[in-house]
Amino acid sequence: MKIFRAIFLSFISIILVYILQNKLSETPLIKSYIPESLASAPPIGIFLDPFNGFWINAEPKNLKSKINLDIVGLKSKVEVILDQRLVPHIFAENDHDLYFAQGYITASYRLWQMEFLTHFAAGRLSEFIGEKTIEVDRSQRRMGLLRSAQKTLNNMLKDSTSASVLNAYTSGVNAYIKSLSPHELPLEYKVLNYAPEEWTSLKTVLLLKYIAYDLSVSGNDDFANSLAMAKYGENVTDSLYTHNPFRVQPVIPTKSPIDFKPAKKLVHPKGYDSISRTIAKNLEETQNILNEKYKPKEEKSKGSNNWAIGAKKTETGFPILASDPHLSLKLPSIWYEIQLVSPNVNVYGVSLPGTPTVVIGFNEKIAWGITSAYTDGLDFYQIKFKDEKLDEYFHDGIWKKTITHKEIIKVKGGKDILEYIQYTHHGPVVLEAPAKLYPNKPNDLYNITVPYQHAMYWVGADSTSNEILTFYNLNRAKKYDDFINSFASFSCPSLAFAYADADKNIAMYIAGKIPMRWNGQGKYVLDGSSSAFEYKEYIPFNQNPKVLNPEQQFVASANQLITDTTTYPYYVGYDFISPERAIRINEKLNAMTRIKYENMRELQNDVLGIHARDALPKLLSMLDTTQLKGDAQKTHQILKKWNYLYQSDSQGATCFEIWFTEFRIALWQDELGYIPNYPNTDQTLRVLLRDTTSRWIDDISTTNRETLKSLINTSFNKAIDKLKEKHKGNDENWFWGKHKGFHLDHLLIPNLGLSNLMTSGSSRTVNATSDTHGPSWRMVVMLGANSPRAYGIYPGGQSGNPGSLYYSNMVENWRLGELEELLFLKNSKIKNQKIITTIQMNAKQTDGLIK
Repeated sequence: MKIFRAIFLSFISIILVYILQNKLSETPLIKSYIPESLASAPPIGIFLDPFNGFWINAEPKNLKSKINLDIVGLKSKVEVILDQRLVPHIFAENDHDLYFAQGYITASYRLWQMEFLTHFAAGRLSEFIGEKTIEVDRSQRRMGLLRSAQKTLNNMLKDSTSASVLNAYTSGVNAYIKSLSPHELPLEYKVLNYAPEEWTSLKTVLLLKYIAYDLSVSGNDDFANSLAMAKYGENVTDSLYTHNPFRVQPVIPTKSPIDFKPAKKLVHPKGYDSISRTIAKNLEETQNILNEKYKPKEEKSKGSNNWAIGAKKTETGFPILASDPHLSLKLPSIWYEIQLVSPNVNVYGVSLPGTPTVVIGFNEKIAWGITSAYTDGLDFYQIKFKDEKLDEYFHDGIWKKTITHKEIIKVKGGKDILEYIQYTHHGPVVLEAPAKLYPNKPNDLYNITVPYQHAMYWVGADSTSNEILTFYNLNRAKKYDDFINSFASFSCPSLAFAYADADKNIAMYIAGKIPMRWNGQGKYVLDGSSSAFEYKEYIPFNQNPKVLNPEQQFVASANQLITDTTTYPYYVGYDFISPERAIRINEKLNAMTRIKYENMRELQNDVLGIHARDALPKLLSMLDTTQLKGDAQKTHQILKKWNYLYQSDSQGATCFEIWFTEFRIALWQDELGYIPNYPNTDQTLRVLLRDTTSRWIDDISTTNRETLKSLINTSFNKAIDKLKEKHKGNDENWFWGKHKGFHLDHLLIPNLGLSNLMTSGSSRTVNATSDTHGPSWRMVVMLGANSPRAYGIYPGGQSGNPGSLYYSNMVENWRLGELEELLFLKNSKIKNQKIITTIQMNAKQTDGLIK
């Protein structure tokens, strides 16, 4: 072994002689994996320098059993216990030290990730990467996240609790930054040749705004709906993009009681229909641009599952909660696992690196999990400007001045860029020119197409929110009323919180500010010249949709319709996820009794495709099989035997998914054209299974009149061509895991990620894993009389350092659907074989440093 090691090191030395003097992007061995934006990266010698590079950042395989740190800024001693997965369990004598230590420890493993995401959100990437990211920065600046974050921070600092938490966390991050010597900087700083800045509370709030905005835009199709209405009118468009789905399985069970007297129902303003049609027609120029450049986007893959099971349905007689939010998956992970303990809190779960408290988790009395609720919290307003200067706009009969903010985008190795951003009272003008002027299509970053010279109003820009206070209180909640009251200060994003407690209650609550709207308001681009089209207030937070202890003994959310009109009096939106996951979860939970942990883990990994089970028998029954040969015959036989499971080694899943996609395109594309999105799976199944003579079946681009049968056969033939084109007869490539592909990219540098992982599931199964999205934190919590037992995992590792053993050590178990038992400690004196290190942080007048 020693001889092999010597030979290997000699080989590495020879390679280094060649590459040490070359820039990262000029090294042929890795050039193809590095984006052009990194062309100015320093020589790879910095990357592999044995004294300052890649190797120095890796945590040692065998950590010391006890580490002492002397740190300025603490009031008392803090103990940090690290378990075998490098999860910190922080024990502090007061809240200041608790959040100081959380900031310090989180930064010690995730500093670059924290800062990179704030630079992205603020539109500052070009300062460190160069001109290739200018358009990204311009787009981010125009969204106004930094300006919104500053307003929200000003509000948070008025509250003594949130101010104290923010200040302590910020001080902890900065204490760690000050402890670093140049050779200890995280790897990415060395590759990009820059150093971390001082952390600020503004950066923490900016991270919260970035996450909130990302979730808000993923549920917004105002522009696409208006384009469809320009062609077909509101009645037809409402039937295609409806808030009354074909298969109704709402989050809040039908006929759930409400405990308030609703406000008077709002109605459309006078002339609404004609004004909306005029606005839609005005968007046709942008439609022409789309026809040239864009293809319809896939159905939304961002989503989540959560559910809570009542005590009567579980084996233990206490509730069980399960949660697995689905997000874009990257390395390092968006989550950082942690336990926080002080005299008034003992909470375990995952935090967002760069922000204090626990976002999803449990304490000794309650547990909670989140999904995106998809209420409508973002609107676009068509603005009538006086001239091309955009200095004045028409509103309520008068010309009003826009407010113009000058933004300076600094560019590494280049000249500063000036960006002038106009604000109306609605919000920022997100694009000031047609999309064709933006060659890098920055709006694609948000999976959304934005009309130019339109203003954006976003609930997240509200300056009265205080999400820090929400999670501070939620972490300490002991009962249902505490849980609900936590959300009085919560604004955005709109989230569905599943809840369970040791008193045997379960609940679902839709948190976030929901505008009080008339039916359908915000579904289309709105008239920005009249205040009649603006919403005036929010639904009171205690009137948000909720249910406590329903008769069915469970609650479940999978981003589907929140509530039907017979249950809830207010309109909250329409653009919910097609309900396949929700149907499957409800189907399984309804049938289960004496539920235990293993049942919940299995359900989180369920890969049965409800849409396939519904659609495939009808598709096969209308397929002409008399002339099938070769790959077509083979595909037919595979589909006849398929069990509707999206397992990684399934060929049937691949064949069906390609066919169903071609059918969806054939059904909608000829008439809807290249609008950014087509009607979802639920609406496609409505035509296939019920409206079999629908107007949408005929292909208007041909002289023939197509029937459902001809559409099915044509789409099958196209699917066979796609199979041949993509997989070229290689049977292994027909496997679903190969066809779908799955990769965990590094946030910036591709070859620091993982690729070609074989995963089961699809965006429409409970295990909602696509090529880049999936369950970001699977968690199951079993409440009990004394202390909860919990299990969890995320695809990644606790360390953000690519050279660490803890960078991606949980990925394989996550891929296989396993969960780790979580070490929930009651105090720091408990002995457990999973504990590997104790860090004692002492309040001293000298800086500390982890060795």
